Amino acid sequence: MKRRTFVKGVAGTAAASTLAGVSGCGGAASGGRPGRRVAVLGGGCAGLSAAHELAERGFQVTVYEKKDILGGKCRTIPLENTGFGGRADLPGEHGYRFFPGYYKHITDTMSRIPFSGNRRGVKDNLSRIETVNFSRADGRDLVLPYQEVTDFIFDFQTLADFLLSVIGGFPKITLNEARFFVQRLLEYATACKDRRLNEYDKLSWAQFCRADKFGADYDQVLVSGLTRNLVAAQAHKASTRTIGIQAMQIFVGNILLSAGEDAGRVLNAPSTEAWIDPWYDYLAGIGVEFHNNTKLITLNMAQGEIAGAVVEENGVRRTITADYYVLAVPAEVASKVITQQMRNADPQLNGIDQLVVDWMTGVQYFLNENVNLSRGFYTYIDSPWAVSSISPVQFWRNKDFGAAYGDGSVKGFLTVDVSDWDTPGMLYGKPAKDCTREEIFRETWEQIKAHVNDVDSGRNPVLRDDMILEQFLDPAIKFGADGTPEENEEPLLVNTVGSFSIRPEAVTKIPNFFLASDYVRNNTDLATMEGANEAARAAVNGILALSDSTAKPCKIWPLSEPAFLLPFKEQDVIRYRLGLKHILAFDR
Repeated sequence: MKRRTFVKGVAGTAAASTLAGVSGCGGAASGGRPGRRVAVLGGGCAGLSAAHELAERGFQVTVYEKKDILGGKCRTIPLENTGFGGRADLPGEHGYRFFPGYYKHITDTMSRIPFSGNRRGVKDNLSRIETVNFSRADGRDLVLPYQEVTDFIFDFQTLADFLLSVIGGFPKITLNEARFFVQRLLEYATACKDRRLNEYDKLSWAQFCRADKFGADYDQVLVSGLTRNLVAAQAHKASTRTIGIQAMQIFVGNILLSAGEDAGRVLNAPSTEAWIDPWYDYLAGIGVEFHNNTKLITLNMAQGEIAGAVVEENGVRRTITADYYVLAVPAEVASKVITQQMRNADPQLNGIDQLVVDWMTGVQYFLNENVNLSRGFYTYIDSPWAVSSISPVQFWRNKDFGAAYGDGSVKGFLTVDVSDWDTPGMLYGKPAKDCTREEIFRETWEQIKAHVNDVDSGRNPVLRDDMILEQFLDPAIKFGADGTPEENEEPLLVNTVGSFSIRPEAVTKIPNFFLASDYVRNNTDLATMEGANEAARAAVNGILALSDSTAKPCKIWPLSEPAFLLPFKEQDVIRYRLGLKHILAFDR
């Protein structure tokens, strides 16, 4: 999104005319608690999602965002002064964005963001990926198709056989290891809801899968490698409940129940261009006001509810007031602005302080060639820093990258996620947190080359150092005086063991105060765009109920699982109530 000056007052006539034709509006809000002014505190995915749903239902919404650009972690971050000859600056990103087929909430919202020439709005800016590549440094790779296989999976046994055929194909994995891992997947798939919540949330995914039972390859490839590539989480920290939910959706639900959606999708242009800018334009057009460069300092309470929010805008502090307040900031920010008085009013807010965030961020390498490593994601299993990447340009509507961005010399780029900042690397023997900016670039590149350039093949290297024209590291990483990172301003929530029980609901006990962020309890249960959007919908529904609005509530989809698993889950309900282990948990 260009650094435009956000409107602070949009004509009501334009908003009214636009709202008249908006799908999802069930009529004007009326009755109940007086007032229709909502302050949305945070302009990332959750904040924009809440503003979207509220504005379409007749509320007067103002969004306050700390940065000078909307979108949070979803935004594009241009490399300033790299565009020449009418071309845009090179597009940096926080990391690559992946939209599995089971994402329903965020893609529904995207379908209601108009985009010229698209029947389904911004949703039609999603391109299908075809493969996911699991690469070993010794050249033994596994390339899996990322697509639906609805034509032959109908029962439990066929599902088990299918999973074994996939897992058994991973390099260096024995048949015994594959069978054991599939058994773990099937155990979770057939476990009852209470066991998942009360038992599995207290186990890490690594414990559940017995990462210590077999050799290092079992942990590195199946337990940790699959988890970080498909779920962007760390198996030794994340709870079994959280990873199990995602495994069900990706391995089972996404394959069986995609309902006409592509199993995996990415944007067909830089994120802000394909999504965030059109979103801003639409929201501004229906009356949403925006204040950028506005930092939330604290929240004030009076008579049992929020009386105002103290913000700092352009260096000046002031108190803003509204009828309802939606806090749409990350967990680490929320814990600082929620006061003790608010915690006393609603003790569930104390749990936010105990949530864990960790570093995971993006690096981009802009190249003089358009190197398409695969038709999807590429994960480098033996990389100490848990590196994965995608070659985005092949999915973009404008395939001539040099004609649109930079100075014309850049033909393509790799977008890379660095997920582990605490493990020593292969080049310098230091974790990313102890490396300089240049060392991070060099180390990450060398880890990728170690997997991609097969030195025994006799072919020329796929990646060469002289290809790199520009490099980009997420500016959320702040470096200290010694040249090494001292802070990540935008860390990622980690769904650690037992954390679901301390995460708050979107609707709080403070009548006019609501939470919208990926740490809020939701069905998606992961720090994702989908989880943020779902949480925002829950917050909006809370406002609708409080205001006794006649507008139609936001739709919230439950996660779908195959019907043929239901008898197994019902059997496990009985076993759980009798205090028995799951029937497949004979090794624990």
